[in-house]
Amino acid sequence: MSPVGGEQQSRLQEINSKNYLRRVKDDVKSILDNFTSILSASKVKEESQLNGSAQSVMDRYEMHVRSSNITRAAESLVQLIDELKESLILDDFTSLNEANDAKRKQFEQYIQHSNSELQKIKHGIGQDLQQLETEYYNSAYK
Repeated sequence: MSPVGGEQQSRLQEINSKNYLRRVKDDVKSILDNFTSILSASKVKEESQLNGSAQSVMDRYEMHVRSSNITRAAESLVQLIDELKESLILDDFTSLNEANDAKRKQFEQYIQHSNSELQKIKHGIGQDLQQLETEYYNSAYK
């Protein structure tokens, strides 16, 4: 890979990292702000221009909207985590190459061991075959 391509890739990774960090900060801030608003809406207010039931309906609606915002921000965080996992799995060529190299070395060792065992078996069969041939040619039954 050329140095220019590597530079572009590192800049792209930096931009993605900043984008992910911005999304995390925005979603966490949204969750915190909405939770704070729910808590402030749940406090009992003594003086109000609206009657109790109208204020209760408005507070309930505001809490519903705020809780929906919290749910949306949490879903966005879960989606972000999924994207990060996917990019780690698909774009982490270094660890994939290391794992492939380790497996290749393991298989090469297995091949060497198997070849040495086969050589031992071949040598043993060759000796046994020589003994059998000697017996056969020296016997009276040929």
